[in-house]
Amino acid sequence: MLKVAIPILAVLLVNLNNFTGQTATRWTDLDTLKHPLFKTTAVDQNCSRFVVGYYQKSGILISNYYSVLDSLPVNLNDDNFIDMILVLSPKSLDPIDVKCDFDFDKAPKRVLAEIIKKPKGDAKIRSIYYNVISDVGGVLSHYSGIFLSKNGFKIVHEAGANYSWSYSTEFSIVKGGIGLRRISKTCSYGDKADSVEYTYNLADPVKINIPDTLANQCNCDAVWSKLDK
Repeated sequence: MLKVAIPILAVLLVNLNNFTGQTATRWTDLDTLKHPLFKTTAVDQNCSRFVVGYYQKSGILISNYYSVLDSLPVNLNDDNFIDMILVLSPKSLDPIDVKCDFDFDKAPKRVLAEIIKKPKGDAKIRSIYYNVISDVGGVLSHYSGIFLSKNGFKIVHEAGANYSWSYSTEFSIVKGGIGLRRISKTCSYGDKADSVEYTYNLADPVKINIPDTLANQCNCDAVWSKLDK
């Protein structure tokens, strides 16, 4: 079952001739990640290319609204095929086109998508999460990377200099999805640090909200005050 925090994922019948960089002579069914459902009529002409069209990646179609921020090859369903985890970021968070002001994108959210490979080379989107990756873009971006771990993978966020924090969420691969196993947090001041670890019984990721925690500096203020004495 496809689990979503916001229902904007759909499987569409698409003509690959209409997508930048793709050539095809027939229509084909591919899982498709669409852009959020804002009104495209309100999009300035300079921004229209970010909400029209798709590109192919890892056996699915992705709206031009998103760029691939990161990826991790991993077996998600214990078969003989290597699947893929994609971290997708709205282009409004890291704009490269100064002609588009992205005013239409009021609440951009990065997403984590689980892509299951199929025998014929295409793929299915199994799950997508809007609540496990920081939505801060640009030079202040908190996202540090996604890495393999013993039983699955972990996502690392970091920020700060003299006062800094590191926040790691570790997920295990379970039947039909992923489960939260561990959260590790370190609050640092200079060369002093205080770390804490929380363990979970494979909690459903849709029940957590990592961006909210990161927006509050991982609740490190009290720890920094203690370290700065």
